Amino acid sequence: MATNITFFDKRQSLTISTTQIDITSFNSKVGTLTGLLGRQPKTLYISDSRIQNSLTMSGIRLLNGILLPAGGLTVSTPNPLYVQGDYNAPTMRVGNKTVADRSKRVGASLVCDAFTFLSNEWKDSKSGDSLGQRTVSKTATLNAALIAGIAPSGGGY
Repeated sequence: MATNITFFDKRQSLTISTTQIDITSFNSKVGTLTGLLGRQPKTLYISDSRIQNSLTMSGIRLLNGILLPAGGLTVSTPNPLYVQGDYNAPTMRVGNKTVADRSKRVGASLVCDAFTFLSNEWKDSKSGDSLGQRTVSKTATLNAALIAGIAPSGGGY
């Protein structure tokens, strides 16, 4: 987990101070967590309540989530959630092609205040640039149920 990484969110017009979770690293600790809990962890709740100013906002970012724990995973946060790159999207080689490996996909859900899916080509250093100056995004895959938003709609929104 890292908490010293920032990037600019143009939609919010704020710098996001992230709590960043590497899912590959989390997966490597599932055995230890299973021993401590007496069962496999299936829910990860993360809240970043650091005090921010008018130019920054806390957020949670998940990285390297191609493979999730075998029992599935729910990630829940009251913060905005950013998922960078493929998520719950394992692949395999068939001849000279890479194809989806549906046998390794697991149940997954993401529950958050707001959700943003960042491509595999996302660069924090380019996040404040105009869209024309950024690297063109390529296809990325996310296999998860999403629940987002805590503010009621109204007034034409």
